[in-house]
Amino acid sequence: MLRLHSEITIGNLRFNYVTSVNINTSWETLTDTATIVLPSKLTNKDNESIKGKINTGDAVTIKLGYYPNLTTRFTGYVSKIVPNNPMKIHCEDESFLLKQSTIKNYSKKDVTLQQLISDNYSGEAVVEDATLGNFKIDRVSMVKVFQELKNKYKIQSWFRNGVLYSGLAYLPGEGTTQDFHFQRTIISGSNLIKIQDDELNTIAHGVSVQPDGSKIELYTYYELGKIVTKEGDPGGDLNTMTIPGRTKAQMTEFLERWLPNLYYSGFKGSFTTFGEPIVQHGDICNITDLKITERTGKYIVKAVNITFGMNGYRQQIELDIQQTDE
Repeated sequence: MLRLHSEITIGNLRFNYVTSVNINTSWETLTDTATIVLPSKLTNKDNESIKGKINTGDAVTIKLGYYPNLTTRFTGYVSKIVPNNPMKIHCEDESFLLKQSTIKNYSKKDVTLQQLISDNYSGEAVVEDATLGNFKIDRVSMVKVFQELKNKYKIQSWFRNGVLYSGLAYLPGEGTTQDFHFQRTIISGSNLIKIQDDELNTIAHGVSVQPDGSKIELYTYYELGKIVTKEGDPGGDLNTMTIPGRTKAQMTEFLERWLPNLYYSGFKGSFTTFGEPIVQHGDICNITDLKITERTGKYIVKAVNITFGMNGYRQQIELDIQQTDE
């Protein structure tokens, strides 16, 4: 029988017992979060109650596994303490630090994503570059900058293993591949459903109002298997991006990068499996299903919800797109 094993470090405290842990991690959200539930009577190595010894901003490391394995599943900082019985410790990853400082009076013309991040973030970053055009911010946190990039430019940003990634939808060549079998290691797959999108009817629509009041309006879609960008509505399912003051070339760049993310045919959703093998977003799940064979294939992982406690150690893995053999 598998035996649960954990090691939780919060500030100077370290303990190997926890009531429960819940971790949420995804490339669609800048902030990965964790909630640690501890018995209110838990004591440190000197037999002192831990109440009052945990503070907001304390560094947190969560290691989980089946004995004797331990793998780091979360690193970050205490963001909130709920001193009830049991005690709940809410945590956030490195984005917690981004909320603590303010960017003042930053303004540049024709700035790139790489330049924007390097000017305002000192940590390690991997960036898929893009031209943003004129960019002005004042008295906002870097978290709000990343929210603006997501809302206006459809640029995703997230942390993984302490490194900031921005622009990429996932990490090509960086993730690992793990095997899962519906008849052996998948506990529940009822949330995996088949969807059918017609790429010919999916349109990325961009609008940019110019300083003189004129408007650039472009439509990006697939034509004979190739991405094209034109003026004039071709008809279809519109997905609109509105960014003021951008050139036609800049809008074309954003729309043509965005379009492939708007359609998909195949299985999407989530499945539940055991806590190991370890899966992170950006990894590949190689799924085998002997009953519904069309579900068999390799899928990119979008998000992972990790639960650990009295009910066992589980991962709910949300899939994004199925990989092809091209």
